Amino acid sequence: MKVRVLHSRDEDGNEIVTVPLSNIDKKVILYKDDFNELLSLGVVPKWTLNANLVLARGRMPIGRLIVDAKKGEKVEVLDGSPLNLRRSNLFVSLGNAKYNARDKLSNKPVNRQIVEQVELEHEHKLPSWEVAEALRASQ
Repeated sequence: MKVRVLHSRDEDGNEIVTVPLSNIDKKVILYKDDFNELLSLGVVPKWTLNANLVLARGRMPIGRLIVDAKKGEKVEVLDGSPLNLRRSNLFVSLGNAKYNARDKLSNKPVNRQIVEQVELEHEHKLPSWEVAEALRASQ
């Protein structure tokens, strides 16, 4: 399985990645550092959107994993878009979760065969303002 990840920068200059969802034709945006941390935790970027949540393995909310939400906490998106999982858009508040988000990862051994079958295809794209700056600098 091949997952095409687009690397770019947001309007504030932060490095971001865009990850396609596997069940619908939409993409998730998150910071590159958070994406790399998820990969290091064994979270395969084969994510789905269900009930307004982006999920890994069909039941682990990516937003909770990013902020490492604890028992009794919930994660809300400030702009209302479940696809904008940039840490700056995530807000942790009191909730009714019965587990620490990353505990779900430690309870499940990472299926190395699945991880190895996922081929990440990275594409790097400069935002238009960076292209314009580079052109001005080269003149």
